[in-house]
Amino acid sequence: MNCMPSETRILRDRIEYLEEELRQLREDISPINNPFNGRFGLTRQQAAIAFAIYRHTSISGPHLDRVTELHSRATAGTDYGMVANRTKVALCKVRKAFRKIKVEVVTIHGIGYRISLEHKDRLRKLLAR
Repeated sequence: MNCMPSETRILRDRIEYLEEELRQLREDISPINNPFNGRFGLTRQQAAIAFAIYRHTSISGPHLDRVTELHSRATAGTDYGMVANRTKVALCKVRKAFRKIKVEVVTIHGIGYRISLEHKDRLRKLLAR
């Protein structure tokens, strides 16, 4: 491949950007100290979803699918539709658990999900106990 110096710089910048994005995604999907583990009646997978939503201003559905996929038992032949469905079920259970503590996960159509700052504060206080 004959790259001119400017093309090489562009490619290196792109690789650096993608490596940083990958680092952040890995950090998001495998938190070491998830404060939701063992709390509010959530499973490990549901706790991972709750933590991902809690940590972000908003989070996309595909991002939650990746979180779900990495925090569930491996299933041979799992296709995207199955993962997406599994995410919806887990998210429904997170919402049900959060409803008991008066915290709402809001759907932002076309974007993803979020928890309001007021509800994040409520969660922060409950997790601090």
